[in-house]
Formats: sequence, C-alpha cells, structure tokens
Amino acid sequence: MEKKRKKPTISIGIPAYNEELNIGKLIKEILSQDQKNFSIDKIIIASDGSNDNTIEEAKKFNLSEIEIFENKERRGVAVRMNQIFKHCNSEILILLNADIAVPDKFFINKIIQPIIEDRADLVSADLMALKAETFIGKVLKTSFDFKKTIFQNYKKGLNLFTCYGAGRAFSKNLYRSITFTESVGEDAYSYLYCLKNGFKYANMKDAKIYIKLPDNLLDHKKQSLRFNDSKERFNEIFGKDFIRKEYHLPIGLILKKAITCFFRRPLLMTFNVLVTLYMRILSLFSKKSSNVWDISISTKDHNINKNKQDSILLRLSKQVFFRRTLYRILRFVDDVLFLKNKMIVLCYHGVNDKKESFFDVSVEDFKKQINLLLKEGYVFVDSKEFYKLLKKRDESNVEKVCLLTFDDGYKDVLVVREFLLYKKIKPLIFVLSDKERVSREALGSDKEFLAKNDIEVLKKDGWKIGSHSATHKDFKDLSAEELDEEIRLSKKKLEEKYDLIVESFAYPKGFYDKEIKKIVRSAGYLMGFSMDDGIIRGGIDVFSVPRIGINSSHANEEFLTTFSPSVVIFRKLIKLFL
Repeated sequence: MEKKRKKPTISIGIPAYNEELNIGKLIKEILSQDQKNFSIDKIIIASDGSNDNTIEEAKKFNLSEIEIFENKERRGVAVRMNQIFKHCNSEILILLNADIAVPDKFFINKIIQPIIEDRADLVSADLMALKAETFIGKVLKTSFDFKKTIFQNYKKGLNLFTCYGAGRAFSKNLYRSITFTESVGEDAYSYLYCLKNGFKYANMKDAKIYIKLPDNLLDHKKQSLRFNDSKERFNEIFGKDFIRKEYHLPIGLILKKAITCFFRRPLLMTFNVLVTLYMRILSLFSKKSSNVWDISISTKDHNINKNKQDSILLRLSKQVFFRRTLYRILRFVDDVLFLKNKMIVLCYHGVNDKKESFFDVSVEDFKKQINLLLKEGYVFVDSKEFYKLLKKRDESNVEKVCLLTFDDGYKDVLVVREFLLYKKIKPLIFVLSDKERVSREALGSDKEFLAKNDIEVLKKDGWKIGSHSATHKDFKDLSAEELDEEIRLSKKKLEEKYDLIVESFAYPKGFYDKEIKKIVRSAGYLMGFSMDDGIIRGGIDVFSVPRIGINSSHANEEFLTTFSPSVVIFRKLIKLFL
C-alpha cells in the first residue's frame, strides 16, 4: 500500500510599511486558504518602521500562528525579508507584498506545487492588474499587459521578468541559502541568485495575485527608476555578461507583440512608447534609488485618506457633469435630424436603495427609467420576440422595442418583480450556473444570489433565463477546456436544474472573440450578448448583440441620452481608442 505523503509545512512572510487598510484583509485571505495539501506554521509580519496602525490591525486576529515584528526603524524590504528568513523553519516559505489581494482560496496550493514536486526552489505567482480609472492609468495598464504577453512567451515564461516580488515561494534550501543585499530589485535578485547557484525556477500562471498599478506619472517614475537602477547594481554582483544575457529579450518577439497591441489600442500604445522613452531619459540623469521603500501612493488601492477621497469624488463629479452635457448636445442633434435608436437592449445589475455597488440603481430610479421608455413609445419584448426581430433584414416596419436584461442573478431584482409584472415586461436575466464557486473578489460584489425557488417564481412571471457562464471568470485567461465548462456546461447545468431551455448567453465582463463566439454557437445558444456600444439593426450578428449598461451614475434626466444614436457612436469611438 502506498504511503500517504505528509503535508508540507508553510510559513507566510509579509514585509509591511503603512498597510493598515489592507493588512487585515490579506491575513483573512491567507487564513481562508484551503489547507488540504499543506499546513500553515505561522504568518510572519515584519513592519519596517510603520507609523500608522498596521501592527494594531494585525494584532486584532490574536492568533498564536501570527508572529509580528514591530521594527521601529525603516531599513528597507531586504532587511525585513532577511529577518523573516531567520525566523522561519518551515519546509516552504511564501513571501507576499502587503498591498495585494489573493482571492483564490487555492492560491497557496498552486504556488507551492512545483516545490512539492521537486521541479523548483523558487516559484513566482502571476500578477493581475486591476482596472485603471485615469487616462495615465490606462496607458500604464496597456504597458503592463503588453510586457506581460512578451514575458510569458519568452523561454516559456521561465525568465527574470516573470519573477514578481508581489508573491514568491521559496524552498527551505533556497531561503536558508539566500541573503538579500539590496531592497532595489530584490525580486530580480532572487531569480538571478537562484540561477547562479544551481537552484530551479518556475512561474505559476494559475497562482494569481491582484495588484493596483500607478495612475500617475510620478508614482510610475518611482517604480521605473528602481527597475533601471537595479540592473546596474546587479552588474557588480553577478557580472555583466550574465546580467546582459538574463535581461535580454528578442527584438522579433517585442515587435510582433507591439504590432498586435498597436492595432488593438493605437492611442494608448502611442502614449506608452512616449512614457517609456521619457522614463529612459530620466534614468540617465537620476541618482541611485534608496534602499528603503519610496511609496507609490496610487498603487495602494485601499490607502486613500479623506482628502484624497474627496479629491477623487470631485474629479468624478466633474467627469459626469461633462458627460451629461455632451450627451444632451448629441441627443439634441439626433432630434433635429430625426434619428432614433429603434432596437435597444438595456443591461442592469442590481436594483436596491442601498446602492451597494456602482452598478446598482435605486428602486425609484429604475421605475422612472422604465416609465420614461414607455412614454417615449418603446414596447418591451421578451427574448424570443427580440430574436425574431434580429433575424429580420427589413426593419422599416419595426416599432421601437426594448429588451430588458439583468446580469449576475442577484436576489435584489425581486424588489421590482411586481412592478414589471404590472407593466407586462418580461426581462431576460443572466445567471451563473455554479454561483457557489464564484470568486466574490473578481465579481466585485457580496450580494445574495437568487435561490432556486426565486427563479421558479420569475419563470412563472414570464422571465427568460440565460447563462452568464458558470463562475464569471475572466475569459481572457481561460483555456479551451475551461471555456467549454464556462459556456457549454453552464447551459446544461441550468437547463437541468431549472427544467428549461437556455437560449441566450451574456459574456462575463463583456469580453468575447471569434473563438468564444464559435463555442457559444456550437453549444446551442441562439444569441450572445456583449457590452459593446453599437446600433442594433436587423440582420446583425446575433452572437454579439450590443447592450447599454445602466448604473448609479446615470441620472434620470440623462437616461434617455444613453441610447441616442450619436451618443452610442461617440462611446464606440472612445472605446476604440482607449
């Protein structure tokens, strides 16, 4: 009989400087990890002279396995990681940055797997950047995505550039051997040390960590100069020839990926090139980076003080005011030219007075918006009637119609059930077949989903049920097998569970491509709904039907402008360039 393998012991090391608003959340995510294949010895938190409540927040857990070092002096991340190494005796050590999110409860299982299988001594997690809000943030997000495609395609992802400091696992042999001498570029240092001393490296794409990128040039400058500075320092430590080889990237690969990205996002890629050149020039005249953290404020997603919050809200209010003014002007032009959008699909996510999410609208606003559509002469149709209209090539005799849709399948839609029944409106609601496996962090909501009996009630009211995938994963990161589960199997599960035929699919986060549409079509769906901006005409591709998303920022006086033809075209052009 095969002997059962003993579970390896794990320690988690977290160097931290002023992370009071995220450290507790990170500890909770660590404690909620599935520990079937390992056991946590301890969580070591090494504060590097924090002057906020980082220590106090960590102490709130009051657990014996959490060991906290209250260092009063700032000496840099290298010193704190060496301190963690010294106080660790586990078979595997995982180092995590304090300002990250690890929502996947199997994250630790994934990142330690190569070490358990003796395939690696150093394993890096994969980085996922959160959505950018500012223009500069979008430029930097484009740069991040562009570089990531290059790094993952070079040497099968086994290179210096995929060794991310935000999350790494070390074998006992490695962390007992290595000593960090520099805080600058310590992530690259661990990779270079690993290779130079005969250890093995792996990058785990399945072990995902979520980070926030800078949203301004000042913070990007801090990060960029640190990277350029580290390369110069490593020449002295490891030798110029070795560093030149490890920092090399094939020009052909860079050009190939650059051309692809330019076609997708020409404006953002152009600015990316300009920012890169600017940073290169700055690096020629900058002094060497300090060995302590030079904090990039905008990357601290949770660390926003009251003044900064007020500043953000003011900026958003100005943007919304500008948008509403522009939309009204464009709608006025459409009225003068007698242009109307005959066929529209509206997409809501939640209806509640608490407005728990940016995507929620209040009950009063929702009812007013529906009444405004009726006053404008729109007739609400169900998904079957809408499909018939889409298949028509001649729409000259088609009256103004609207299909009402809801995404995600939240229970709060029940608050307007009676209202919609009275108005004889039969919405199409897209639900998740495996809602118990959904990552709430990725979904961005903790709201309650509809129960089985809720959906049975909606069915009796005439609501149609569509699939929004199995678990709302980001389709950009999925294999063909995973896409099949999210698309084809979700349809089968929903049909069996609710005794119905699922004919419509809504792409999670609005993302789709030619291959994804092909799977949707072959799975037996009749329609696929996107979040594209576009004018719906008879005879369009029924597997990329555009929808208009309505959220809390759409005031009732602005609501009718959102689907005015000129506004739709304007938004489409903006997305094309951004």
